[in-house]
Amino acid sequence: MSLQTVVNVTPTVPSEVFGISGNLLAVVIVIIGAAIGVALFFVVGWLQKRAETTESKLDDIIIAALGTPLVIAVLVIAIFLALQIATLPPGLEWIVESKYFNAVYVILGAWIVSSFAYDFISIYGSRVAGRTESDIDDRMIALGLIVTKYIIWFVAFLFILSILEIDITPFLAGAGIIGLAFALAAQDIL
Repeated sequence: MSLQTVVNVTPTVPSEVFGISGNLLAVVIVIIGAAIGVALFFVVGWLQKRAETTESKLDDIIIAALGTPLVIAVLVIAIFLALQIATLPPGLEWIVESKYFNAVYVILGAWIVSSFAYDFISIYGSRVAGRTESDIDDRMIALGLIVTKYIIWFVAFLFILSILEIDITPFLAGAGIIGLAFALAAQDIL
């Protein structure tokens, strides 16, 4: 048996599970996932209100960063499971490949990390910058916010390209050139 044969084997999904057809079960899974997503949306809203009453801003930042991406992740998982069970028309089997869902998970992860980093730097950085009289730290906070967000999304973009099996070497070379140009441009600011 060659490696090519092993790679092309797709798992067979039973046409019925618990006496329910695969397509009907897929619809049920999506409906249950949507219901869980809506419930999670309200739980996150309740947690945000509770977090606002505390003295610490860290819990506000964490809940704000996790809220919407977590709801979307539940919906994506439900859709992924439904597509695994549903009978897809010929030619659309590529939809159930996990690499596309992994790319969505990378986007959600980058969203969480980016939101957390942005809020953390803006809240706690502005507190630290407010204690000094110089203007340079305020500029550094603004620069840090922008750079952090772009770096996180650029790394996520590279991960997605890697997951989708696209050569990222040109992007890495371009990032080096952009980094050099950014460093030269930032000399005046710093």
